[in-house]
Amino acid sequence: MKYRFLIVFLAVALSACSQNDAITSSVATTHNHHAPNHHAPTSSSHTAPHIVAYQQSMNAMHKDMMTASQISNPDRAFALGMIPHHQGAVEMAKIQLQYGKNAEMRQLAQAILQNQQPEIDFMQNWLKNAPTHNPVKNQHSAEYAQMAWHDAMMQGIQAENPDRAFALGMIPHHQGVVQMAQIELKYGTDPKMRQLAQAIIQAQEPEIKQMQNWLSQNPK
Repeated sequence: MKYRFLIVFLAVALSACSQNDAITSSVATTHNHHAPNHHAPTSSSHTAPHIVAYQQSMNAMHKDMMTASQISNPDRAFALGMIPHHQGAVEMAKIQLQYGKNAEMRQLAQAILQNQQPEIDFMQNWLKNAPTHNPVKNQHSAEYAQMAWHDAMMQGIQAENPDRAFALGMIPHHQGVVQMAQIELKYGTDPKMRQLAQAIIQAQEPEIKQMQNWLSQNPK
């Protein structure tokens, strides 16, 4: 009789323990379901407005430049490619004036606006009466296609600091225009376009050095 009582007591006790374990497991599962998952990926941070503006402007510029680079006449290819390139620089300068705070970079942006818009107007007027034939083999298009400044520019404009984004994006942008001018001097034959190409090199190389020096003095 004693043994039968003991067996019944143990069975009841084990059943109670099993129910408690089930309840505890259920509560833990419910708690974990509602608890925040600290390892889950978080949404990307909001992109700074100056970066968005740069991206939109530069993508449009690059598309027009690639189309122009395929034109067989090297002088027309230079002008039709340089116009959107200059327009891109003008847009970058406007974005800097809208978001940038540094006095030196704002002054440079203003100078770019003043200097490059007249050159845009000059090239647009030149194109109205420019020759369309190709006096030499279409070798310039291949060299335009090999230029690699665009990726560096798109990387530079990602900087959170708008002044640094301007400088880091404008340096490769200027380097690209210097390359384009050098290609024009190599293949172009029109005196006005060659003269413009030389003027562009002389104007933008010092600005590249200015921005490089500014970045070294403003690392953040």
